[in-house]
Amino acid sequence: PSEQALADSYGVSRNVIREAIKLLKERGLVEPRNGLGAYITSPDQKKISAMIHRFAVMHDVMPDEIYEVRILLELASTRLAAERVTEEDLEKMRTFLRRMEDRSLTIEERRDAYFAFHALIASCSENVTLEMLVMSLQDIIIGMIEKGSIVFSDVDDASYQHERILEALASHDPELAEQRMKEHL
Repeated sequence: PSEQALADSYGVSRNVIREAIKLLKERGLVEPRNGLGAYITSPDQKKISAMIHRFAVMHDVMPDEIYEVRILLELASTRLAAERVTEEDLEKMRTFLRRMEDRSLTIEERRDAYFAFHALIASCSENVTLEMLVMSLQDIIIGMIEKGSIVFSDVDDASYQHERILEALASHDPELAEQRMKEHL
């Protein structure tokens, strides 16, 4: 419906509707089209992640609560990935692992490679909802990564842990893969 029709329907001014649509557009939830109205869009993962991060900050969500959710999601995705991972997926993981081992990387580059490794595991679960949930925590997880030793100094230990996860995935052993991810997290 038009802005005016929405305003009439909700008993508010057209300016209120215009501001609401502007806010929804900024959050990636609608796309206004001149002369046609506003259409609902599918928000991308970055916007969902930013929204969840804002929610966590605004509601003083404790880091240990986020960590608990991360463990649940990543253990489940690792277990499923072990059953479904392909050789092509494993090669991509090896690429991210080699990237994480590169000591010339900036903190941001290493952090991004670390998250990409974990995101790829979620993708390999072939569970779209699980992958979406892991990806939606991206901003929060990246914040946690930045506070951890992986980014700053402990490259060898992180590489070793990720290599062990990769080996377990390659063996298609869900229990072992889950255990190694749990040890890592």
